[in-house]
Amino acid sequence: MFLQRTILAWLWALMILGLCLLPADEIPEDRVKYADKIFHSLSFTILTFLLIPSFIKQYTFPRLRSNAIKVSLLFSIIFGGAIELLQHWGVKNRNGEWTDWLFDTAGSLLGAVLFLLVYGVKQIKKQRR
Repeated sequence: MFLQRTILAWLWALMILGLCLLPADEIPEDRVKYADKIFHSLSFTILTFLLIPSFIKQYTFPRLRSNAIKVSLLFSIIFGGAIELLQHWGVKNRNGEWTDWLFDTAGSLLGAVLFLLVYGVKQIKKQRR
């Protein structure tokens, strides 16, 4: 189960990276207002939600296991910022936007909150043992 969760989380991260690094002329025009911001928030909500259990269920690094939520948040926030920097400097016809990174961060926080709502703090402490 650990391997499946880990693979799913990293595949999701790769999908986000791939979609965010597409050249602007390959991206369809938004039909929904703020669709780009919704995509950023939702994708990072899911990423954080998937990363937390993959870090909790691993047994190699005890500190990572005990700080799974913090590490997942930190990773997701830094990953979002790195993507915006790559868009700004490395992708044709794309610009990195600090508002996208803000929505990435908000989505990451939402993913952690949802994880806590779904699994609860007691369940997390039980899984760490």
